[in-house]
Amino acid sequence: MKNKWKEKNRAKRRKIIDLNKRVRDLESSRDSFKDENERLRAEIDKLSKKNTEQTKIIESLNQQLKKTSQKISDFENDIKRYWYTMMLILNLLKMKLETSASFRAAAATAYIFELYNNENGKKLTHTTVLNWVLKLGYYQLTRPKEKANDWVILLDYSIQISSQKVFVVLGIRQSKIDFNRPLIFNDMEPLLISVKEKWNGEIICEEILKLQKQIGKIIYSVGDYGTDIKKGLILAKIPHVYDITHQIAAIIKNLYQKDERYIALTSTLATMRKQFLLSAYGYLAPNQQREKSRFANIKSVSEYGKNLINFLDNISAFKNSECFSKKELREAREKFSWIYEHDEIINELIMVNEAICSIQKTVKTYGLSQKTIKNCLKILQRLSMPKGVEMTEILKKYFKASLKLVKVKTILATSDILESAFGKYKNYISNNPMIGITNIVLSIAAFTSDLSKEIIKEALENTRIADVLEWSEENIGNTQFKKRLIAFSTP
Repeated sequence: MKNKWKEKNRAKRRKIIDLNKRVRDLESSRDSFKDENERLRAEIDKLSKKNTEQTKIIESLNQQLKKTSQKISDFENDIKRYWYTMMLILNLLKMKLETSASFRAAAATAYIFELYNNENGKKLTHTTVLNWVLKLGYYQLTRPKEKANDWVILLDYSIQISSQKVFVVLGIRQSKIDFNRPLIFNDMEPLLISVKEKWNGEIICEEILKLQKQIGKIIYSVGDYGTDIKKGLILAKIPHVYDITHQIAAIIKNLYQKDERYIALTSTLATMRKQFLLSAYGYLAPNQQREKSRFANIKSVSEYGKNLINFLDNISAFKNSECFSKKELREAREKFSWIYEHDEIINELIMVNEAICSIQKTVKTYGLSQKTIKNCLKILQRLSMPKGVEMTEILKKYFKASLKLVKVKTILATSDILESAFGKYKNYISNNPMIGITNIVLSIAAFTSDLSKEIIKEALENTRIADVLEWSEENIGNTQFKKRLIAFSTP
């Protein structure tokens, strides 16, 4: 019995030993599995990270491919019947219409780019660039316009060139005016470009009435108009909002044209300019004064006086400058001390100029409304001198009268965009004024294009040079340039 118990006890011990061994083996296996699991997880994380990076690389490559494809499409010839690429045409039109580059400069630039890119393509001529501009202008002018009951027009004719005047009407719908910024060319629609030797109120009225049949109701016009245009607008029963810039210029002229202080200052500036312009003190000479519309901008007069007085008051600060000798500074103080005799009118002009610049910026950016009028009157409160008080009263009447003309909350009160168009056009013909008015006047309409690929494609594909020539014949007739060529040709 005793031996049997011992056997059982030994058997239990062996079993315990075996179980402990089994536990140790399992624990070892568990640790191995844990290590393997962590290794596998690390491998999975690594692969997942690589996959993410590869996905990003693929996305980046797809984006680059998209851009490259876009660039390729830009350079493809997708304008029917045109040898040149869309990108070249687009860039040259932008260069011509948005910079001061000449037609020849634009063509030469394209040729240089071709040489730089080692391309031996067809050499571009300035006539080709000119034809693109004319086609674009013709398209902008003749394409159907939206018919609506809220058109606002800006109209004027150019200064007389030979015996002809070009009459231009730009328009924009009241509902489309962004009164959070000044107008830009793309905002405008070219409604009429016409050339005649004689314009009077009856002819202008007739043109406006014909235009209204095409586009709908014109609710008001904006500009600085002469007698003929003013009469034409009255006959056509179109309200006329006077341009803020010219209104202020008229006020300045009325206030200062007989002011002895102003007359003395401008006379002295003209004399001193002649005296010092070609001397060693030419850098201190007064600016050239505008003979025409000299009251339209008093900024140059006031700023010159302010800068000269500031220089003389602080002349000792320049004694150690390498630019000036002590003798030169001493003589400059003596020769230009006359400016102090006019410090009263100069200080007054500085204050007036600051006020009118602020008013013009307000009205040209945000339009004319009760809110902007209130802001303008706050600005005018700075002008406490008699001339400032008088200016305030005149502007109050102008503001009140302008708002009464049209039943809209905010009105457009600047025609700067039309004047800019005329300025750019005149720059185009400035090198050869003898040519008079030609179909280059269509560039005024081209200025209004947004120069998108879609517009350029449609304009060039659907406009023929024959269309431009036909328009020129109907609206311009025999140009001065054509007559000159015929007159000077050998019989």
